[in-house]
Amino acid sequence: MRSLPVFLVLAMGYTACASESSAHPRNVPAGWSIRLDEAEANPDAVRLEQKATGLLAKTGPNAILWNAEHEAKGAFTLSAHVDHITTKEHPHGAGLFFGGTDLSADTQAYAYILVRSDRHFLIKTRDGSETEIVVPWTQHDAIHGTEKIGESSNYIEVRVGDAEIAFAINGTEVHREKREQLPTDGTYGLRVVHDLVVMFRDLKCQLN
Repeated sequence: MRSLPVFLVLAMGYTACASESSAHPRNVPAGWSIRLDEAEANPDAVRLEQKATGLLAKTGPNAILWNAEHEAKGAFTLSAHVDHITTKEHPHGAGLFFGGTDLSADTQAYAYILVRSDRHFLIKTRDGSETEIVVPWTQHDAIHGTEKIGESSNYIEVRVGDAEIAFAINGTEVHREKREQLPTDGTYGLRVVHDLVVMFRDLKCQLN
């Protein structure tokens, strides 16, 4: 497997396909965009900061965040360490999305996997304003965390093959799905639920 870390991909100018950049929101790094689940929500309530150790997200409302340079096609593995730092009132999910298309339009589509600090994970798809559950919130022993609100650190992998997609957390496969059932080719990025502070470390897309 050939690894193409995010910083290396950008330095080499490698993209599976190019996409146009939009106006730069002041609360995210250059090149990044935000899409909120609710149109009336305040985009300034979501912040993404580039730190020495990774990308620090603070929410606000539910949102996806992506860089226009980050696209994947064919067989690939998308991965990142997702560190929950704080979550208000009760556990909330954070994770990765992939297969994103028309992300700024009413016809937006993507799939995503989230983890919570109470050792649960979720897989869903979005098509326009509608979402569909692939795997409901499910507890799994592979996920690091506690039964209560607290810090946690989990390594998420989305392993997209020619025929199937395997979802792994901390090296353990937690679900497998036929590729034809989910969107795969397109933009990848971060998915965050409301009232969170979470660090994304070592965001990578590897060509299989």
